[in-house]
Amino acid sequence: MFHRRQLDATKASVEKFLNPQNVLQKRLKHLTLAIRAQLEKQNEQQTKEFFAQYYSVIYQVFHDAFTSETTGKVGKGGHQARDTLFDLVLPIFEAVLVYTPELLYQKWQCNSIGVVLKKLLHPQNQLRVRKLGLQYLLLWLQSLRDNIVPIAEELLVTSVPDFPPKPLKVDKQPSDSRDWVSGPDYNAPIVPVSTDGPRPVEDSTMEMIECLLEGLVSQSRRLVWEGSSKHCGFDVLFHLFKKHFLYVLYPQALKHRGPYTGKLAFEDESSSLNFEVDTSAPVYDRVRERIVNWVVQWITPNRAVLSIGVPASQSTSSLASSSATSLGEVSRGDHQPSLCISRKEHGEQSREELVTLMTTLYSSQENVILLHEMLRRTFRLSFSYLSTMETVLTLLQDWLAQESDRRPEFMQERSRFPGLVKRHSEPHLNLNPASAEESASPCISPTSEGKGLTRKRYMTYGARASDPGSPTSPKLQAPSRDVRIGLQPNLRLFISEAAHVFLAAPRQHTLPEQVEACVQVIKLYQTVAMKSLMDGETWAHLLSTLLNITSHVLGKTSPPSGDSSVSQRLACRIGSDLVKTVFVLWMNASLSVSVSTSLWDDVLHLLQSLTNWPAVIDQWKHIMKMMTRLLGQYVYGIHLSQHSGKHPATRRGRLSSKQRAASTNTPLDYAGPNLAAPPVQ
Repeated sequence: MFHRRQLDATKASVEKFLNPQNVLQKRLKHLTLAIRAQLEKQNEQQTKEFFAQYYSVIYQVFHDAFTSETTGKVGKGGHQARDTLFDLVLPIFEAVLVYTPELLYQKWQCNSIGVVLKKLLHPQNQLRVRKLGLQYLLLWLQSLRDNIVPIAEELLVTSVPDFPPKPLKVDKQPSDSRDWVSGPDYNAPIVPVSTDGPRPVEDSTMEMIECLLEGLVSQSRRLVWEGSSKHCGFDVLFHLFKKHFLYVLYPQALKHRGPYTGKLAFEDESSSLNFEVDTSAPVYDRVRERIVNWVVQWITPNRAVLSIGVPASQSTSSLASSSATSLGEVSRGDHQPSLCISRKEHGEQSREELVTLMTTLYSSQENVILLHEMLRRTFRLSFSYLSTMETVLTLLQDWLAQESDRRPEFMQERSRFPGLVKRHSEPHLNLNPASAEESASPCISPTSEGKGLTRKRYMTYGARASDPGSPTSPKLQAPSRDVRIGLQPNLRLFISEAAHVFLAAPRQHTLPEQVEACVQVIKLYQTVAMKSLMDGETWAHLLSTLLNITSHVLGKTSPPSGDSSVSQRLACRIGSDLVKTVFVLWMNASLSVSVSTSLWDDVLHLLQSLTNWPAVIDQWKHIMKMMTRLLGQYVYGIHLSQHSGKHPATRRGRLSSKQRAASTNTPLDYAGPNLAAPPVQ
């Protein structure tokens, strides 16, 4: 009986909002009741059928209500109108974006949606309203996919205040932005900023960047397409984010293909005035720092949910939250929303989001080059961002500590068969394998059941061409599949990228941070040398880099005699650790590969030029003592540490090799000591 009454009430609500004779407020109320009744069924396909049947009337009611509530009343402080806008009107707009992606792909109501989003993204609106508009824009962009209209792309570019510095060129500029406006009150914000005073531009910029990064992941699986399979829109959003934001912040990624050409050094950047914009202002370094933290928190091994360098209020848990479930909270924190879109559980969503992001980030050579450039530019930030540098160094060490088959795909060796990769190159999350198949990412099409090598397929632009559940396939170029570079080229890149912390000009106010960064990089070099199997070319590059660093830090200054400069204080604080690392790694290289004569000449010339530094003399003395002790122990069977300066017995020097081996318990086939680098203090 109760179920029948509920059906009758739903049917009555549908009839009332369909009746054009009813007043707008009554139609809006019953439309909200009808949509809520559909959502309570928790059946997405039934809800989609409801929107497919009444989409035209639904949007008409929404548009009339939105126009009525935003024309002159909300901007003047009408709290009741504002409540209606956030509790009833905008949730309907969100539901339309979620449940009608096929219609939106065909540019249905394109002009009207553009006007709505322009009003929400008005720069004089309150920040929470602009954030909501940005979330809706990301949903619309996923629906449009390759059919994106210029106004949608323009809204994304201009959604972040003062970013990018100059408007980027799009394929087709609209003739006049006023053509998209349908009312005289467009220039007035619908929820204006408080008169207490404007917030700093940097704060507003970072807030919108944070919202954009969160929305790239959290909004990418919300659209409900025809058929049983859901499509992930993260690759579409990431393509636009990369085009309009990342390539502006990291322009060298467009010009340099070093990881795939063998060239280690990126082009010299004497200034940031490249790629047609100036990104040297401090706010852009803050944006770079936030983006790097966002990327690292997702790709750090075995850390599916991790917040790095983010305040607690902006932790990863917020990435899985639904913007739809907070519509009421946007307007008033103590009010629960009257309409919401159902979302998945936090754990399942986080897992799928992680696989999606890692798969997209490692899916093309362009993305791998961009990732390397992001890591490289991190070491060129101000040393006030030391925590971000340490985060990147930790990521590199985690990659090196992994087993070879669990490292990122671009760190694995190239196959002799182009286009083929091993199964274990899929992103490893260290999760329960029993549920792996159930929660596999929809963005990855299944591979064949054959054993050994299989062709990896990504559910990206090119792969969707044959997908019957998706709209017409986008005409964008499919990303290149073979992203593998190999371990040795990546090691050489990591060595080169991290070396900039030594080459940066020291500053008085950031000297402690620079010293700490240099110490951490020295530890990275020790980790690379001790825990990675390196070939001769990588050893030579590491030794050459250490010589250049030592020459730059110690060779361009002299030991302080009175009032010391900043460069002298830097050299004094890291000189001992640096020289110690050079000596120890040089001996390890000599035991592993054949060091070239030119490198021996270089190190001899360098040490001769640094004899005025006490650190060099002390470390040379320490190394000679260690070498003498090791030679005495493993060649002559004498433990010099036990004699405390006394001459060994003459008879012991005449012992046979077998007697010496027996007396020292050293096997005859011992290959020699493992010269591990002492820990950096």
